Amino acid sequence: MSVEEIEDEDWVIKGPHAFLVERRRLDELEQVVYEMLKTNGAMRVSEVWRRLGCHLWEVNAALKRLRAKGLVEEAA
Repeated sequence: MSVEEIEDEDWVIKGPHAFLVERRRLDELEQVVYEMLKTNGAMRVSEVWRRLGCHLWEVNAALKRLRAKGLVEEAA
């Protein structure tokens, strides 16, 4: 999935960052995020993002996919 294929409805900036040159496949990232949440319980998006070292839009996309599958839910 490319950057252009992900809708920008959450106003997440999808641009390059000099220190984040490595990207992950969203399928792989989705699995890693799911395992992380399963192990640690509720986590803030920022905490997930810092642990993974990838782009914020990638974490956001993985979480959206997990929510769509009913595997995670967002709490306020």
